[in-house]
Amino acid sequence: EELNRGFLHRIKTGRPWVRCKLAMTLDGRTALPSGESQWITSPDSRKLVHKIRAQSAVLLTGMGTVLADNPTLNVRLESADCMAYGLDETIFQQPMRCVLDPQLSFDLTAKMRQHQSFGSAGTIYVLTTPQSIEKHADKVQRLEAEGIVVQAVSGDQNALQLGEVMQYLGVLQVNSVMVEAGATLCGALLQAGLVDELVIFMAPSLLGDQGRGLFRLTGIEQMADKITLDIQDIRAVGSDWCILAKPQVAR
Repeated sequence: EELNRGFLHRIKTGRPWVRCKLAMTLDGRTALPSGESQWITSPDSRKLVHKIRAQSAVLLTGMGTVLADNPTLNVRLESADCMAYGLDETIFQQPMRCVLDPQLSFDLTAKMRQHQSFGSAGTIYVLTTPQSIEKHADKVQRLEAEGIVVQAVSGDQNALQLGEVMQYLGVLQVNSVMVEAGATLCGALLQAGLVDELVIFMAPSLLGDQGRGLFRLTGIEQMADKITLDIQDIRAVGSDWCILAKPQVAR
């Protein structure tokens, strides 16, 4: 069951197993107030992140992260690391990339589209609203002409229906999703009961109370409202600590 948890989870629920990766300082901050966040964690942690990416069928992020960080969102490992992780560079396929983009702001200049790495390039899926597709019909044609899949799901200009997003990925027979996003999307997924596992890298540093937090959570007004975690594993990764936890959220 552990080895096939993604497949079994999709068969049971209709949606993939969702793992949310975050990096924070010892005081729970992910970035400076300006948004600067590179790099909080050590090279060892970042290398492990690429291993986890390689184990995922889809890498999912929000358009806010694309605009702020312009990530490549792919697996980048040296040949020696590929061998150590059991990855065959000659046949390895990059994970699909999925961007939640209610206003259809995705641009062909995005680094994730341009960056080349080993393995065949992972398809980019841009999920947006039917209204945005209708409003930006010409842009949809340009994106699709470049091999980008544009798909409509329910939502408004601020956010998509996350349950429908996961059901759509389930229809695509996606078994595992790795989320790399900001506090808003990560918090919304967590509170919707759509996060099955948290992978949190904690660095031995401090950014202070003005730094940005891990999750933007709503409706937590008393201690009884807190989200509890079941810690599965804690281990050292270079100078950092990696915490594996399962959220205890009503589904």
